[in-house]
Amino acid sequence: MVRESGDRDVVVPPTIRALLAARLDQLEPAERLVLERGSVEGQLFHSAAVQALATPPAPAERELVGLVRKELVRPDRPQFPVGDAYRFRHLLIRDAAYDALPKAVRAELHERFATWLDERGPELVEHDEILGYHLEQAYRYRAELGPVDATAEALAARAGELLAASGRAARSRSDFRAAASLLTRAADVDAAGRLALLPEIAEVLFETGELAVAAALLDEAIETARSRGDEGVEAVASVRRAMLAGHAGEASASMEEVVTLAERAAEVLERAGDRANLATVLEIGGKHAFYVGRAREAVTVLGRACEIALEIGDLHRARESVMWTFGAMGFGPTSASEAYAYLEALPEVIRAALEREMAPQLLRAQISANSGRLGEAREYFFQVRERARELGRFTHYSGMTMFLGQIELIAGDFAAAERAFREGYDRLGELGETGYRSTVATLLADALVRLDRLEEAEEVLAVAEGISTADDVDPQTRLRAVRGQILARRGDLAEAERLARDALLIVSRTDYLVLHGDTLLALADVLVAADRREEAAVALRGAVELFDRKEATAQAGQTRDRLRALEGAVSRAS
Repeated sequence: MVRESGDRDVVVPPTIRALLAARLDQLEPAERLVLERGSVEGQLFHSAAVQALATPPAPAERELVGLVRKELVRPDRPQFPVGDAYRFRHLLIRDAAYDALPKAVRAELHERFATWLDERGPELVEHDEILGYHLEQAYRYRAELGPVDATAEALAARAGELLAASGRAARSRSDFRAAASLLTRAADVDAAGRLALLPEIAEVLFETGELAVAAALLDEAIETARSRGDEGVEAVASVRRAMLAGHAGEASASMEEVVTLAERAAEVLERAGDRANLATVLEIGGKHAFYVGRAREAVTVLGRACEIALEIGDLHRARESVMWTFGAMGFGPTSASEAYAYLEALPEVIRAALEREMAPQLLRAQISANSGRLGEAREYFFQVRERARELGRFTHYSGMTMFLGQIELIAGDFAAAERAFREGYDRLGELGETGYRSTVATLLADALVRLDRLEEAEEVLAVAEGISTADDVDPQTRLRAVRGQILARRGDLAEAERLARDALLIVSRTDYLVLHGDTLLALADVLVAADRREEAAVALRGAVELFDRKEATAQAGQTRDRLRALEGAVSRAS
């Protein structure tokens, strides 16, 4: 700056920002105006935009050449074919040029740039997001200068619409962190549209593990919708809030209540013709029907959710419905061959949406493990887990350790199973999540029992008992079955059998074939400890039949081996 001014008495400003501002003050007025107009677009800007933002529009080639020579900007690759592109040499230079603009001028230039971009940049992948940003800035500066008039309100509504569309697009590509940011900005800028967006923001915040913030937003949505008489938003927010209660360890949590609320909400939304929210509540209701042990029913409800979502072009909701269908199929009565047939019959539009998703690979991991292809199962699992990490789906990332641990249980590596379950148990605890954690806790306790670490297992079971909802059948079943195993090892056989049969009663009301089989195995262990081997053999035969129906050949084979050994012992004893 001293060299360019020729003045050796120039006082060096105390900060870099002030130094840059002083340097820009020494530019030719036309060069400075070009820099300021370019700063509105961002660190990268286009000569055509700079020309369009001039009043009146005027070429800027000469000034841009001078700015390149002065090393304030450099040529760059244009984002769309409307002339040359330039990039500020440093973001601080861009900020200094932008800060020099009065707020009223910024508001006007952002709005004018948005108009220019809308006409010339529709092919940009981030078109809606960029356009929404500039309209958002135009509105905010107008609001700061006040008062907010009809023009400013229109800017806010359009900015909110574009940012929300961008947020949904990010959600569709499973970029939940970006989706949360964009949807939140849409709600913040557009007060009129905020209410309808709150349940959507809560959905993506659940995925990123921000359960408390999601709950607060849903509470706000329910209260506001009720005061305004907005039945649709109240319905979907109430269903999602009840769902969240089951993952946050709230005392009022009930899986069956979620199913009931979802059914009622579906009736309200059907009458209102709100197909988007109808698909949402059906998806939530379907997956909770799965949670309470009605997997076949869940597949039907989720199928309807998917069908509606596809009709309205909501690929995210269709994909979520299909992914939870995979979960219901993995746990429920669907055999491996039926599950593969379902995968093969999926419409191409869903296949494309699922290309990099977790659920298909997770289902394949379960099927491979049940079939005894353990190396293949582990490979599928680690692919899925890495994808969950990349997407920032930390709740699912932590919860899916239950699948790796179950693979290791089938392999007979109880120490590896304990490590996998322990990781998920600890991570979910850090997130404050309880729905997945209660199941992982009972599985961890099972692994600890197999390692003969009974006191540790009891401690974990106590946590599981405190956080699991009364109608979440998986942890409730395993809680009793594993506790029965502990008591049997300690010689309290009567209480061990009572707990094992309680577990069997719970699971027998479901269509969870593998869990039912596992529970029969636990009962057989107790009966063997009580030297009631013929009854134990009956339990083992029942488990084999269930595993065969599921085409879980690994568990079926292992159980047959146990049955043969037991029948041999019975025969020798007689």
